[in-house]
Amino acid sequence: MSRHHLGIDYGTSHTVAVVRWPDGRCRPLLFDGSPLLPSALFLGSDGDLVAGRDAVHSARLDPARFAPYPKRHVDEGVLLLGDRSVPLVEAVAATLVRVAVEAVRACGLPPARVTMTYPAGWGAVRRDVLVGAATRAGLPAPTLVPEPVAAAGYFTAVLGHAVRPGHLLVVYDLGAGTFDVGVVRRTGTGFEVCDVDGMADFGGLDLDALVVARVGAAIEDIDPAAWQRLTAPSGPADQRHFRTLWDDARGAKEMLSRQSSAGLHVPLVEREVPVGREEFEAAARPYLERAAVLTRQVMARSGATAGNLAGVFLVGGASRVPLAATTLHHVTGVAPTVLEQPELVVAEGALHAAHTEWSTADTVPPRLPSPRVASVSPGMAPAAVTPVPVPTTGWGSPDLPLGPGWPAAPGPAPAAVHPPATPPPNRPVGTRRASSVPPMVWAMLAVLTTLLTAASLVTMLTRPLALAGVAGTVMLVRRAATWRPRKGAGFARSRSAASILGTIAAVPAGVVAAAGLTLLVLNRLDSDSDNGLLAAGSIVLGTGLLLTLVAIGLLIVGLRTYPRLVVHTDGITYQPDARYRYDLPWTDLARVELAHLAPGRPPALIAVPLPQSPLTDDLARDLRWRPDLDALVIDDLDRLSQRLAADLPLIAQALVHYRAAAGPGPS
Repeated sequence: MSRHHLGIDYGTSHTVAVVRWPDGRCRPLLFDGSPLLPSALFLGSDGDLVAGRDAVHSARLDPARFAPYPKRHVDEGVLLLGDRSVPLVEAVAATLVRVAVEAVRACGLPPARVTMTYPAGWGAVRRDVLVGAATRAGLPAPTLVPEPVAAAGYFTAVLGHAVRPGHLLVVYDLGAGTFDVGVVRRTGTGFEVCDVDGMADFGGLDLDALVVARVGAAIEDIDPAAWQRLTAPSGPADQRHFRTLWDDARGAKEMLSRQSSAGLHVPLVEREVPVGREEFEAAARPYLERAAVLTRQVMARSGATAGNLAGVFLVGGASRVPLAATTLHHVTGVAPTVLEQPELVVAEGALHAAHTEWSTADTVPPRLPSPRVASVSPGMAPAAVTPVPVPTTGWGSPDLPLGPGWPAAPGPAPAAVHPPATPPPNRPVGTRRASSVPPMVWAMLAVLTTLLTAASLVTMLTRPLALAGVAGTVMLVRRAATWRPRKGAGFARSRSAASILGTIAAVPAGVVAAAGLTLLVLNRLDSDSDNGLLAAGSIVLGTGLLLTLVAIGLLIVGLRTYPRLVVHTDGITYQPDARYRYDLPWTDLARVELAHLAPGRPPALIAVPLPQSPLTDDLARDLRWRPDLDALVIDDLDRLSQRLAADLPLIAQALVHYRAAAGPGPS
């Protein structure tokens, strides 16, 4: 029986745990009706550790035996509760026991795997505390995932944002105790941390302190003795009032995220002090600007640019403060992604990130530098491919009929232009016809043609024959430089400027190379010639070869481009760049469609895997997997063609033809 996986984010003020079921569904565990379990601990009179809200409630009995933020003592290794020193591993384990008990209660069985997150700047000693605490709590040995990597997993798998290989994501993590910023890079198997930095002296608690300071400014002159008792408690009663004041300050700060003002009741004084959002933001702005400037510096160190930056993602409970996103946008120039519940991001994202590692270790063929994205089933009926109309009014109109189950785009759809009749097998469709001749053969033929051109000049044959030889050389060089699929129909966008310049350069290159060869042959045939003819021939030939290299380089840039899409009898192959290749065999696909997913965007190719496909788990963590559609989505078809409107029917025709040619699908 398959069991669930558990993701845990042990934070300074709260701990969050999310369960992932075998079918991929995720949901947070609830503790006393809330997904946020206080990380606080209280040492009971019997010597037992009390965790969660029970600890917060018990703190008012004896605040000296209460630790609201155990994580802040990770470097000390012990926690002083009353007159007892508690090892930090034991203290963290007490909170994880609450998580383990709730996981069994909610799911019926202990988790099969556990993932825990940690700040990317933590060393091995700090990480060992988490591992030891999980083991002590009776949980399986956890897989540890850096918090920025976990956030990136949520950004792609849950929010559905595409991050291309090599592109960067910035994670702005404003938690209760600290601020951390990390930059992660997309790789073939997940994400890697590029750079991290942070502010150990700033977090959500410091924003709470600003609210307390605002209250102090209003109360201290009225009743300085009472305020002294609230800020420097000397006995159990005063410590209870101290905790109440700070709890209410945190509540007022959170209320200011939704409202323009909040009232805070002050114990001992028994007065309510209003706190306005404007005055709170004026006090918080210098701290948040420091965080934003640090974020910009980390982005610069990591080489983040407009071309390779996938986004800026805000996580951590304190990032809910509206000024955090506003200040970050102003300083970096990038509008960040903000969520309603940023506290849950890291715990759930850790499950997706760790699932990537487990799937990669188990299923990804070692020959692929990137995950093997899909495999699709032999020839389902051609009707499974959505008929593709020719767009007439731009991508703003939803002029592709959607297949069953896809969200319909608003507005009427024009009549579809159905693919033409299936072509015979020896006439594949596509912008790049298949060729089984290796490029090296075309290159050798180009050299041979150049030699024949030189021979025609030596023997003084007609000028048109020499010109024909030069033209043939240019055509063969272009053919050698042009990417063509070995089989099936290929689609790739040429770079017109580079290919035109390469073709122009190839003409004088062929003429000069042939002239140089002619001079060398004449020097060889004329025994009375001096070394001047030999030197001239060598210089001219060298110049011709140099021009040829330039022409070939330009042609390769213009004609061997990425991305590439190939549809063939085995399936679909997509190459976003030279490093990665995604194979989608027909044997694992339930449905393939071309459909609009958003107004203003070109159509996307949507591939739905069969439920029994062994690569379904791999798809869930791939950058092109859309959890909301349960499908693999190639949404950059406009990069494949300069005339996508005209090529869409050809892509649809290729899908119909080659899927039908693959044979009947599974029953």
